[in-house]
Amino acid sequence: MLYSKKSWWKIVIGGGVVVLAGMIWALSANNGSTTTVHDDKVSSGTKSVTGDGQEIQQPSVGDSISGDSNQTANVAASPDQVNDDRSPEALNVSPSVQVRAFDEIIRTKNDNDPRLDTTLKNLAPETKAQLRTRYESFPRERRNARGLTVFLIGREMATNDDVAFISAVLDEAPCLSLGDCSKPPQESGEAHEGIHAGEGDQGGEVSLAYPQLVAVRMLVPWLKKNPEHPSRASIIADLERAAKSENSALSSAAAAALSQLRR
Repeated sequence: MLYSKKSWWKIVIGGGVVVLAGMIWALSANNGSTTTVHDDKVSSGTKSVTGDGQEIQQPSVGDSISGDSNQTANVAASPDQVNDDRSPEALNVSPSVQVRAFDEIIRTKNDNDPRLDTTLKNLAPETKAQLRTRYESFPRERRNARGLTVFLIGREMATNDDVAFISAVLDEAPCLSLGDCSKPPQESGEAHEGIHAGEGDQGGEVSLAYPQLVAVRMLVPWLKKNPEHPSRASIIADLERAAKSENSALSSAAAAALSQLRR
């Protein structure tokens, strides 16, 4: 069939429109496919960026979180929750904060204060120096305050100053009564500081020797870990003297310590 020139141009123009429409449709479909693939990647473990520019990893919808449950728990935990074994750096505890906590515990006489196992662990060298000064400033009759000081330094013995301090405590003259360490009970008027005498402490001997008993307790594991330390011989000699003490609580503890060290 022959078409007129006018009809032929109509056919050409119409075909061009159809081809153009097809190209537009194809481009549109391709763009939609690209968007879909991108969305799938965001929800399939790819990285994305938060509003403040921080890059985070997006978890897959089907991924198990059991393997990372501890990590998730840590992230979700309250910032006020801290582990007891964290260092002062992790807890951001300065020596001044540690000393202030110590002073408050001494003032309140609260041996169960939780700061003993958080704030007052991993003592800074400056804190230890302050605690040694505090020890010397306490009247000898303040056996509990002195004993607590020995405990805090003794459980972290690391320097020669620490060892010398604990050894000096063990070698102190005995406290004869809680009213006046320099006088026997009948002469001193016996005023009890308080919390270690009573049941199981006949005559208050545990209270009287409390700092020395703590020193013995701290020295035994330290000596086992440091058998070649230059101070070992002098500490053993101190323990042998303590084993002959008239205070039965101290003599028993020192004898037991010597027995452990000689095994």
